[in-house]
Amino acid sequence: MKENSFITPVGRLVQGSVSEPNTTDMAGNLLVTKKGDPRNEYFVALAIPKCGESHWRETAWGGKIYGLAKSFFPNGQIDNPNFHWKIVDGDSTIPNNNNKRPCDCAGFQNSWILKLKHGFPLILCDKNGKKENVTPEMFSLGNYAQGFVNVASNGQQIHSGIYLNCPIVSFTGYGAPIILSPDTEKLGFGQEPLPDYVKQTPVSVLNAEVVNTDSPQSKPSAYSPQFTQVEQQPAPYPQILSVPPAPLPPSVTSKIMIGDAAGTKYQDWIDANWTDALLIQHGRLSA
Repeated sequence: MKENSFITPVGRLVQGSVSEPNTTDMAGNLLVTKKGDPRNEYFVALAIPKCGESHWRETAWGGKIYGLAKSFFPNGQIDNPNFHWKIVDGDSTIPNNNNKRPCDCAGFQNSWILKLKHGFPLILCDKNGKKENVTPEMFSLGNYAQGFVNVASNGQQIHSGIYLNCPIVSFTGYGAPIILSPDTEKLGFGQEPLPDYVKQTPVSVLNAEVVNTDSPQSKPSAYSPQFTQVEQQPAPYPQILSVPPAPLPPSVTSKIMIGDAAGTKYQDWIDANWTDALLIQHGRLSA
């Protein structure tokens, strides 16, 4: 293992993806190479549990990162509070550049958060380093993993910092899933001007639209009075199955529908279990 490389302790995957690369930065700008060509960047955030230390550099892995950074920048740049460490205190209440406090992020609490990146597809393996039967789904947020990390300088003297390049991620076990929901405030709701009829306060009941639900026009509703027993008709004899139905009595053809039933067919109401008496009672059939 190279001097600037190390394997992280087992940590929990709390952000990012091992299989879906980013094509833009946090501000939405396209990621490009030094030549200006589009590029991909794989990112995962690994939460390493705290073990009583007050600073991450007091750990074995943190001490190595700190020592390497000091060798990269011997002129005291690492003492600048704006030095880019790529390590976050998961309990910090100081908002980041996106105005989010680390302590409010899922899975960050009581942990040191390592921001691991790589410019090429990640190599995935199991806890023993074997690649067989290892799938990206095993690295879902909430599960546990280790990373093989190369510490590098960003090469800048003004905006100094380090990179935690992570070409290999090892699956170590399952944890409670972390389900991330989109930030609804950034989805773009409320961008269009509202028409005058869309009010921002409740509308008075005096302006309510009243709909009469007791006026069937297109199709009569079935009448099913309670405690009414309909006598079941016996099945016809086989020898008369082919006999055509008897014509309607003349009185049927002279029925006149009135009121809110005007324009509908009398037989449709009869088929819906209405009787002449009921139709007359409700003002829908001429007596």
